[in-house]
Amino acid sequence: MFVKRFAIPRTWVTVSSHEPVTGPHARRRWQTQAETELEDEFRGAIFRGAALLAISGAARSMNYFETDRLTLRDWRGEDLAPFAAMNADPKVMEYYPELLNRAESDALAMRLQQDMDAVGFGLYAVEVKSSGDFIGYVGISEVRFPAAFTPAVEIGWRLAAASWGQGYATEAAKGCLAHSFYEIGFDNLVSFTTRINTKSIAVMERIGMSRNLGEDFEHPKLPEGHPLRPHVLYRIARPSAAPSAT
Repeated sequence: MFVKRFAIPRTWVTVSSHEPVTGPHARRRWQTQAETELEDEFRGAIFRGAALLAISGAARSMNYFETDRLTLRDWRGEDLAPFAAMNADPKVMEYYPELLNRAESDALAMRLQQDMDAVGFGLYAVEVKSSGDFIGYVGISEVRFPAAFTPAVEIGWRLAAASWGQGYATEAAKGCLAHSFYEIGFDNLVSFTTRINTKSIAVMERIGMSRNLGEDFEHPKLPEGHPLRPHVLYRIARPSAAPSAT
């Protein structure tokens, strides 16, 4: 049996970054482009496996609270693919600095679940009761950058475009407010977004949050001159009495 051999172009790359490197201490080896791509895919598969273990490897999957149509719960392995599709959708990510690739999306989901495991609250996975579909997240998280209004806890949301226009963000956010105030015990929450994100601002106002123009700010994680850098800040305080169950 004869095997025809093909000459495959080979490139000089670093093991870690796949970028050409010079210098006496560089760790280098010859490898084909195909080998490089296979190695990248292998790394991605390993990371996705780690994310699946982190998210669904626990013995429980907790439901934190429910609304009329939605369940807000822990993250599950089956959420990763639709979450990645959301994070790669320019419509969903219009007011975020960049789209996320699959590895970045999986890393985000893993971190969100780890945060929830650590403190007992976070950005909950949202599931539609009637269909069982995962549609994104709604929840609360500590603000992790320095600003005039920090320390603070933020309520936020990100939902798949196919679920927009049905009131899910408002319904889940109202449920999250009640859970945060009367179950967890927070006194105040904030929410913020870029000044041009009118859809998210409308949700903030529908759930009873209010804006003080003097608290608008420039997001410190975005560079000077970035169109998304100017942000609005909304606040809401816990009402003195819990809402009626009826």
